[in-house]
Amino acid sequence: MKNFIINFLLVALCAFMATVFVYCYADKPKPQSLNDYQIKKQMYPAMDFTEYCMAKQSASVNGINEADYFQMIQEESGFRQNALSSAGAISYSQLMIRTAAGLGICPWDAYSNFTGGALHYKFCLKKANGNNFEAFCMYNAGHNYLKRHPAYPRSTQMYAARCTGMIAVAIR
Repeated sequence: MKNFIINFLLVALCAFMATVFVYCYADKPKPQSLNDYQIKKQMYPAMDFTEYCMAKQSASVNGINEADYFQMIQEESGFRQNALSSAGAISYSQLMIRTAAGLGICPWDAYSNFTGGALHYKFCLKKANGNNFEAFCMYNAGHNYLKRHPAYPRSTQMYAARCTGMIAVAIR
């Protein structure tokens, strides 16, 4: 019985060592997310890996187009957490205090800000019946802007055009 236990432990140890060797030394392909991150990093140089992960997850969980969301964050804050607009919009997705409160998130927390931005964009997209240009206009000017004004201002239309790719955007 003693020999059986020793042989069993030796076989288990060999199997473990083989697994460790294969894992550590075998040529492994790079994870897809790293390649995707490298591509996005070229497009958005100010973004770090943590911001990439938070933005990607927020877009995915809320069912919005990832490319549109990344471009929106670039236009809003340039992927700067400390971004603060003259109107009082905060952080990555430039949420106003009242909007953030309505979404139930803390706009100063990075992950909450990405999530809140994705939720708000999803709301605007639904209100615009899937029209990206209109949704970006609503996100930028406020979803009730057209109730008070006949049209979106030119700056908002230019913002929406940059977000949708209708205007080529220089890499910053």
